[in-house]
Amino acid sequence: MSFVKHFQEVSELTDLDKLYLAMAEVGEESYFNTLCYGLGITSLSALQDYSPKDNITFHPDEINIVKERIGNKSFKFDEIAQVFYCCCRLNYK
Repeated sequence: MSFVKHFQEVSELTDLDKLYLAMAEVGEESYFNTLCYGLGITSLSALQDYSPKDNITFHPDEINIVKERIGNKSFKFDEIAQVFYCCCRLNYK
């Protein structure tokens, strides 16, 4: 894939892509599967709206930490995606 083609695709990031990138940017990507597949949280807005009070799968303190770390930061998703893309390309060469 050319870098130009990749840049075009970056502008088409889904809500799920942005959720993962935001979590990775704050070092919380290890919780992605639990949030996405275990709790059905598939966007940043769904994470913001989620209330862990009735959840026994995921400790409320842990989800609140993830929400706080993501909520207190502004993300430039195009830049983050390009960094992750470049890192992945270097790791798989």
